[in-house]
Amino acid sequence: MVNFKTLFLFLIVSVFISCSIDSDLPDNQLGAFSISFEPPATLENARVKGNTLNKVTHLVITIKHMDGRDTEYSLTKIAVNLVEGAFLSEEILLPLGTYQITTLYLVDSEDNILFASPHNDAPLAQNVETSLPITDISVSDSTEIINGEVISTDGHGPDDFGMDSFKGKFKEVFYFYVAILGENNGETYLPGQIEVVNGKYSHQQEIDSLNQKVNLEPGHDQYTVKIESDNYHPFEDTFSYDSLSSYVSTPLIIELELLDPCVGGTYVGDVVLNTQEEVDNFGSKCYKKIEGHLKIGAYLIENLTSITNLESLDSLVEVTGSLKIEFNKSLKSLKGLNNLSSVGGILTISGNEILESLSELKITKAKLLAINNNNALTNFDGLQGLRSLYSAEVRGNQNLMNFKGLENLKIVESSLNITKNKNLISFEGLANLEELGGLNLMNNNSLVSLSGFENSISSLNHLYLLGNSSLSDLKGMLSEDGTINNTVRIDNNPSLESLAGLRFHHDITFNFELTDNSSLTDISAMSDINTIGRDLIISNNEKLSNLTGLENLFSVGNLYGSESDYILTIVNNESLTNFCPLSYLFQNGILYKQNIKLNGYNPTVLQMKENECSP
Repeated sequence: MVNFKTLFLFLIVSVFISCSIDSDLPDNQLGAFSISFEPPATLENARVKGNTLNKVTHLVITIKHMDGRDTEYSLTKIAVNLVEGAFLSEEILLPLGTYQITTLYLVDSEDNILFASPHNDAPLAQNVETSLPITDISVSDSTEIINGEVISTDGHGPDDFGMDSFKGKFKEVFYFYVAILGENNGETYLPGQIEVVNGKYSHQQEIDSLNQKVNLEPGHDQYTVKIESDNYHPFEDTFSYDSLSSYVSTPLIIELELLDPCVGGTYVGDVVLNTQEEVDNFGSKCYKKIEGHLKIGAYLIENLTSITNLESLDSLVEVTGSLKIEFNKSLKSLKGLNNLSSVGGILTISGNEILESLSELKITKAKLLAINNNNALTNFDGLQGLRSLYSAEVRGNQNLMNFKGLENLKIVESSLNITKNKNLISFEGLANLEELGGLNLMNNNSLVSLSGFENSISSLNHLYLLGNSSLSDLKGMLSEDGTINNTVRIDNNPSLESLAGLRFHHDITFNFELTDNSSLTDISAMSDINTIGRDLIISNNEKLSNLTGLENLFSVGNLYGSESDYILTIVNNESLTNFCPLSYLFQNGILYKQNIKLNGYNPTVLQMKENECSP
């Protein structure tokens, strides 16, 4: 850590303003430039107060030729003005050539030095990238940028800047040395912060080593010294001027008392833990409850130390908000969360590449569950405590084979969304699930059947079966009297031959869609349906030859008894020739619009009413 870290540094950028040529002096052409000063109050950890900055009136500069010869600029005062948030000096005119700056500082109207650039052999030179002299300054038609820095003189003397022989007006200072020791920390000195105050006067700086020099403004009988260091109790005491002045040959050593890191109780607010160090530091506080959200993971931020374990979080019992464990590429186990029982919001475990198991979890309460993209996970062992959820999402877990671990789950109020789990073969573990708002099965390429439900579902609001390339058997999900009630969409399941195993309520509230099921031949499971509130779509089922199962269909598109744009669509089923099961609908039922074309047979409305329902 660099000494005087709290000093204010700011960049001196040379700004080329103009270049004028005196036509009467062909052998002595002049170049003009100004120096711009960025306000130090805009920089991180700025210690300079705005009123100090506003006191700057002039720049004092000495410019020499590169061989050391003097120019007309020798401790020359040049006015500076505030222009669009930066200080800009008046023009400096010199004959074209190469120069060096050997003195550079800013003063107020009384010539007090407020900011100065240190010489390269001065103590403060280590705090700047460019110290004096600044050399090889080219004054020409294309003046190069001058990089330099100045430092606040607050609390410093001329010797700190390498200006011992200079008679400039610095504020008078005195100094003492200080060091911090930690309780039970041996001879290792601690970093920290010191503040010395007296009335309106205040001085702050970082402490990072033994014999840290502290420069102060004299003129007070006593000073209050405040010292802080992470994980230690703060120190505060009052010292006389004479007492502080005595700590020159040996430092004032302050020993701090170690804080008890284990706080316990409730942490109020959201917690984000991106690194292992942050996990361990928070865990050391022993909180039992987080009244807010907890996020554990790097969240795709590069160059962060990977989280490898959560063992320090073993005191945690409850998170009132959501818990997200995401993007931990080195996390293999959830050991440490074994006492966590309640999550008030979403439990998300996602993107943990080598996480093999959830077995360490003992969670009994969560509102929503999201288990996504954990490629080493094979089941849900560890979630046995869950009995109800509002909804659940299981997506992209490449080695997930079943749902073992969810044996006690009885209710999923909204929907169970299962997507792109390429090795999922069974719903084993869900045999006790009775109430399910909706089931969305999408792109699970190894799933052959709905086995594992054990005919447990008594009611289903909607069913989406989309893109499950191996799914051929729909038996085993619904209980003996279980039905699907509101929306059905069965799309792009190339191995599905029959809807057998499904049962539908006599009033399907919304849409019913059967599309792109290239092996489908049997839809007789639809025989209980009397009404479909919105659209009925049967399209691109190339082997479907008849509509047996629709004999009792009486109404399509008559949701809540009002006419609308809902439509009966039967399109591009190349083997379909028998429309007779729809005779009741066309002859006695309610149907506003229809689109029947590109099938093996395409009867008109009139043909259907006259029983010409097949060729």
